[in-house]
Amino acid sequence: MTPVTVPTINANDVSAKLVAWTKDDGATVSAGEVIAVLETTKASFDLDAPCTGTLRIAATPGSSHAFGSTIAWIHDGEFFSPPEPANNTVFQGPAITTPAEELIRKHGITREQILALGKQIIRSGDVLSLLSDHDAASQIHPLKDIQAAVARVVSESHRLIPDSFLLKRVYVDDVINALREFSTKHRLFLGLPELLVFVVARLDGEFPLFYGKVDGELNFTPKSPPNVGVTMDVGKGLFIPVIPSSACTNLPEIAKAMMKHRITASKSAFKAEHLEGASISISINSDSDTVFVAPIIPPDQTCMISTGAVLSEFSGLDDGLPLFKRFVNIGIAFDHRAINGSDANRFAQAIKERFECPAPSEWA
Repeated sequence: MTPVTVPTINANDVSAKLVAWTKDDGATVSAGEVIAVLETTKASFDLDAPCTGTLRIAATPGSSHAFGSTIAWIHDGEFFSPPEPANNTVFQGPAITTPAEELIRKHGITREQILALGKQIIRSGDVLSLLSDHDAASQIHPLKDIQAAVARVVSESHRLIPDSFLLKRVYVDDVINALREFSTKHRLFLGLPELLVFVVARLDGEFPLFYGKVDGELNFTPKSPPNVGVTMDVGKGLFIPVIPSSACTNLPEIAKAMMKHRITASKSAFKAEHLEGASISISINSDSDTVFVAPIIPPDQTCMISTGAVLSEFSGLDDGLPLFKRFVNIGIAFDHRAINGSDANRFAQAIKERFECPAPSEWA
């Protein structure tokens, strides 16, 4: 028999909710046929059958499952007795959000109380309404589903990755002027984030350990081609959509891809394919006076780069007038199991050199 497992849908979550089965238990399915619909807090995802055979379901809609866990089996023989279904929910019945499940366990809410609500989806607010101790309830503020997903990813990252951090100052007067001229010529909106994606997408050959992941057995697996994840937060939650390497060939294509992602982020309308496949990620933090940010490395990567706002410093006098130079701080958070400080410094220096000695002829 072949297990049907929950794939790693994206680096923005660590689990997915089973929304529905599109095939009945005992049905014959074909390899590649859609058999279920899953969703994370970021996107929905169609799950395909890994092979042809008889589907035996072992999970109920509404239940949440960690990436890699088994939710069904496909059997290709005449006789089959499936293992007992996994008990991944508080009880059979309505679909229950993760914050609601945590409250149910913490306060001992009964099955009868939940069923009495008469709802198909139980959220944390529904559980809070059942608590008899209203004073205690008023002190409980469950995280929204999207933020709870961020919390789980951050916790997983801290648990798995012994990270370190390096910060590099990069002077940007020349490159800002070059980007302004390039933008005018090509009638595009371009800034330092787009250029950073362009640069990072070209350094994988020189720095392969920054583009991959380390597993629990301390094996490094490279991730190619160099797809670049970029943080997007426009007030609808934190997303890390991916700029595929095919769109990183020139700055205009990167600008178009990032604009599409910003629009999608404003609508919270990402699909699974928008969020999966990153080899390395960049945290953009360009709000005024942001000095630096130490980012969290996604659990399936070895590096995340951060950039802050454009700042300025006094550099001297010219005929009695003060002169200032503009700069940004670029940070490198790296998995110390695969990458040492000297390598991180060389990687940051390579980015710095490409910013401080811009080559617009290579951008188009």
